[in-house]
Amino acid sequence: MRSRIVNRRHLGFLPLLIGAWCVELPAADDPWLTLRVRLAAGDTGIDFRALRLAFAASGEYKVDTPALREWQRKVGEALTAADFAAADEAATAWLALEYVNPFAHLGAARAQEGLGKPAQAAFHRKVAEGLLDSICQRGEGQTLDAPCAAISVAEIHAYLARRRLEPGASHEAECAAGAPCLVFEVREQDTGNLLDLHFDISRPLAARR
Repeated sequence: MRSRIVNRRHLGFLPLLIGAWCVELPAADDPWLTLRVRLAAGDTGIDFRALRLAFAASGEYKVDTPALREWQRKVGEALTAADFAAADEAATAWLALEYVNPFAHLGAARAQEGLGKPAQAAFHRKVAEGLLDSICQRGEGQTLDAPCAAISVAEIHAYLARRRLEPGASHEAECAAGAPCLVFEVREQDTGNLLDLHFDISRPLAARR
């Protein structure tokens, strides 16, 4: 079956992802590409958890590579220097490699705000929020039997920051079905309460092998 070709003018945010004038729609059985194209077209109502896990199951999934660290460094340096054009260019390159990284979207949002593009900035902030809110669903994270599904340690720290949870000591443990987990002792900044949060890190560990 031949795929349809979608012109760029119908996909307002697609160049942020692929940097091209058109994109071939993926096969229906490729959830990562299907969800990515929908999101890049501006559909922020997608299932962000499904997006993250589909990325982790794809051939594009990599964790903490030198290239990713380099683009993150360039985004940070450009934003610090208020060089928003350079920050936008670096964030675009970073997103092309790791579109589900919430830090990359937040960097892109700050760059777009500096360039006077509030609509694009709002899109990236919405995506970052969707990604972070999908890490732990209701009833997850409180016990070893129901850990949150993490695809990187970086997104765990981003999640804790969004929830105003200050991380303390951490240790590895075995979660449900023998999955390797990372357990964080965290303090709620608003109440001072201490609690343990459990994250399944089997995916990033496997990617490093």
